[in-house]
Amino acid sequence: MRVVYTYSNQREGEKINAKRPRAHQRIVQRVRGIDFEMCYGESFEYSMSLKKSAHVVLEEVFSPFLHLSALEGALVGAMVLTKFDSYTKREVSRYLGAPEREWPFYYVTEKTLGKELERLRHEPEEVADWGRRGQEWMAKYHDPKRTLGKFLEFYGQ
Repeated sequence: MRVVYTYSNQREGEKINAKRPRAHQRIVQRVRGIDFEMCYGESFEYSMSLKKSAHVVLEEVFSPFLHLSALEGALVGAMVLTKFDSYTKREVSRYLGAPEREWPFYYVTEKTLGKELERLRHEPEEVADWGRRGQEWMAKYHDPKRTLGKFLEFYGQ
């Protein structure tokens, strides 16, 4: 199973804070049978090429937010593992008009990540199903034309 983690919240000229990426790397590398690739501070094109090759895209597991990397992973059909809180799930779903039961992101924390990866590497059908669900959710609820209208509506208030 190929797992990709990208980290790119850096402004031009800033040094990369690699504390969290290295923490993710330590957790994933403890799991045998995982082909793990991590990059940070690379171009968008390179980051997306890695995500397109992944079965699983690992998103931030130390903070309860949904980041752009999760959306990109879902868009390319990878299963997305991320930590999000119920508020984020509820509000993003409400904002996009998506039922919460269709939420396509798989909840993990820094404490459960290794155990879940160990389990998932033996469940390729489940991984593929989550990837399909994410891609369908993106097409249905996060289409650029649809979300642009939502943003205009939101900021017009």
